[in-house]
Amino acid sequence: MPKLDVKDDIVRHNAELVCNKCDKAITGNVYCTGCYAQNRIGKEKAFQRKFWRKHTDPTCSECGKNSEELQAKLTIHHLDYDTDDATQYDTDRAIPLCRECHDLIHHIERQKIKGE
Repeated sequence: MPKLDVKDDIVRHNAELVCNKCDKAITGNVYCTGCYAQNRIGKEKAFQRKFWRKHTDPTCSECGKNSEELQAKLTIHHLDYDTDDATQYDTDRAIPLCRECHDLIHHIERQKIKGE
């Protein structure tokens, strides 16, 4: 039986929601768990390529060291990680950080959430 497109690209097949990619039964999402994870990984990899093309000679936004000084790769810190995809994957809303500064920032954020 053919699928019919409905809001948010969710398709119905005999009144049952099915994944847009693999036709597995789902409960209210556009993709099943496996396809959703693949989609997120693809978006993250595309974001990383775009971010590093924009930051060709990056330094840590906190300590100012570059990857040669650190003898390690810099990481990407999303300033709005828990928001919608449009903001989360905006290269202007992310900064390069060394691993030490990145871990410190997340530690401080966790403490603020806990109220410490």
